[in-house]
Amino acid sequence: MDVTPLIKSGHLVIESYSDDGIVINGETYTQSFCLYPDKLQRLDVGSLQDLEADILPKIEADVILFAVTDNLSSDDVMRLKMSDYNIDVMDIGSACRTYNVLLAEGRRVVLVKI
Repeated sequence: MDVTPLIKSGHLVIESYSDDGIVINGETYTQSFCLYPDKLQRLDVGSLQDLEADILPKIEADVILFAVTDNLSSDDVMRLKMSDYNIDVMDIGSACRTYNVLLAEGRRVVLVKI
């Protein structure tokens, strides 16, 4: 089901995703980022610990979708799930689809990809 017509204009919508990157409002992103409904913040983090210390405490959202890539260990994934933040850890495809649905519902959602 295409949910993009339900999303307010001016919001950043994920149009597609692949191994080559994620297309957001017509532009392809391959690097790490935090995607908010109204802005995209490129990330320059060397590790998951950097993200946890510097970025996560600043995010205000109902839910943080963490797009898991193959370079995260199962210990890293478990640590994210057990953190004090409302994080849902999922594969990139599921995270992208869930982001758009929550955005259409008007929820404060952030997608993190590292």
